[in-house]
Amino acid sequence: MASPRCDATRSARWPVCRTSSGASSQVAHAWELLQYPYKNLEGPCVLPGYMFDFWAIPYLTGKGFDTGQIKEFTRIAQGMLIRSFDETNPDFSREEEMLRSGFSPVRRCEETLRS
Repeated sequence: MASPRCDATRSARWPVCRTSSGASSQVAHAWELLQYPYKNLEGPCVLPGYMFDFWAIPYLTGKGFDTGQIKEFTRIAQGMLIRSFDETNPDFSREEEMLRSGFSPVRRCEETLRS
């Protein structure tokens, strides 16, 4: 089966997918539509709500994270999410190191627990 071809134009809000008929093409179409906002919307990061929703922001702020750190986390996480769409087993070691080095309250907590 040929994979769906999705074309998004500047005037269209969502891509138009052309696939052959059948259940597997409907799944492929749904998968393309699911990925579209994550890959194409500009502006605020779009993250899935699982374990990171609106209430994560006051929680993290209360734990000592500043707004810049939270924004940097969402930027890095967005990139990881998008890469996971296209790669079977992406290597996130670079992103994981960026997250570890950018969140000093977490590092301080880990250092406290080790001592």
